[in-house]
Amino acid sequence: MPPKRRTNPLADIGGTPLYLAWIVAVLAAFGVWAYQCYFWLRYGSWLPISLTGLFLFEDWSMPLGAWVGIDKIILYLMSQSLGLWLLALGLALEWAGLKTSEWADNYRHERDRELRVLGDNP
Repeated sequence: MPPKRRTNPLADIGGTPLYLAWIVAVLAAFGVWAYQCYFWLRYGSWLPISLTGLFLFEDWSMPLGAWVGIDKIILYLMSQSLGLWLLALGLALEWAGLKTSEWADNYRHERDRELRVLGDNP
């Protein structure tokens, strides 16, 4: 009878949820850019879509503090394209998914090695 195998549920799924989030983020980035291109072709002017616009649209308060220089950096970063931010999020999720899969593979290999060493006594 083969030894009973104990596994970690995270090791079984690996980085699958992160890969799905990566796909959604990258598709959303291209969706934003496609909408901007459509708007430009239809109306002849570029529609800037940024995180600042999202904060103003949702009526959220802007993250401003007491340091003017840091406020300017934050506002500059938030004024960049939403598509660019979504693509950066997608790349970060892809990296996290690869690291999670690597961790899961290492866990599986280590567990298999332990089972081989222990034999029938897990």
